Amino acid sequence: MKLKLFATLGICGMMLLSCNDEKFTEDRIAEGTEGVLSKTQSGTVEFKDGTFHFSTLTAFEEFSNKLLKEEAFRHFVADKYGKDLLVGKIGDPNLSEKHRHILGNVPSQYPFILNNSGAYVLEDKYVVFGLQSQYVVDINKKDQFDWNNEENIDRSQLKAFRYGRRTGIIKASNVNARLDIGLNQKHTGGAQHEFTQQTPVSGARKWVDEIDALDIRLGTARDPSRPWDLNFYDKWECVLVFKAKLEYKSGGSWLPAGNNRTITPDILYSLTLGPSPTNARTVATNERIGPVCCVSTTPVPVTGTTDWQFEKHYTYVDTFGQHVGSMWYLTGSGTIKHEIVGDNPSNIWIRSIAW
Repeated sequence: MKLKLFATLGICGMMLLSCNDEKFTEDRIAEGTEGVLSKTQSGTVEFKDGTFHFSTLTAFEEFSNKLLKEEAFRHFVADKYGKDLLVGKIGDPNLSEKHRHILGNVPSQYPFILNNSGAYVLEDKYVVFGLQSQYVVDINKKDQFDWNNEENIDRSQLKAFRYGRRTGIIKASNVNARLDIGLNQKHTGGAQHEFTQQTPVSGARKWVDEIDALDIRLGTARDPSRPWDLNFYDKWECVLVFKAKLEYKSGGSWLPAGNNRTITPDILYSLTLGPSPTNARTVATNERIGPVCCVSTTPVPVTGTTDWQFEKHYTYVDTFGQHVGSMWYLTGSGTIKHEIVGDNPSNIWIRSIAW
């Protein structure tokens, strides 16, 4: 995928950015693909040998957050470095199983960070994503492993972390109740709504609501809520993903539908993470999906076979030492309104949310 660089982004000659200059200023980056993107008190971001190098975790997080918040910066990175990054493989009909797995299990900004091998460098560590795990190894040892043959990787010689999608999300009000989400929806119901579209075309349709989560280990950090604790713990990026899909029935199978439609979300939720509801840390409180007012009146247009998707990104320092064994506990309420443009109003689905 080749993204066109915004015309407003100029490129000047080679120079390093001082500690007082704005971070990641596109018009001050070297003309070549190799060089320093940012050098501040937070650390240095450099692109060399086809890979992003981050001198500190703070520098990595600042770069990652800028990719999340600024579409122009994503376009710039894709245009300048895309041939060396996973973002350049999006849409490739010959995408490998490994690349497809990585792209489906990392947050939306990571294709602009990971190289074609699914890796980046943080401090003196090589961080690489595979089909099975996220691996961390000393940079001077990275060539000692066959990253395409994970079954034979000696895990005693590096650190391996589970990453990607998980379905460990339950209602905090009832610890035995799985939410009607993702892979669990077929067991609990409530997240699907079948109907027959009448206009402008007819046929069997189905709305599907999903909630998913992604876990990505960032590095190690102290617990910011306990400044007296001098220990370092694993720090994770946690991404809560809300989706609304429209599907049509063809030959007994449900496939992505391309009808023009609108999604109107109005949800308020809180999220904790830990080994149990009574021993969990707050990740988010009273977060809203939709307008800031109490009633949503702003539909979000969706076209083609693309799903409506809303991501919320959080970071979490795992003082429990068992992040992947902990559960997400979700409470919330609200509605999601689903409507096909031009269809009979009787087919509008307003789903009540009660987590």
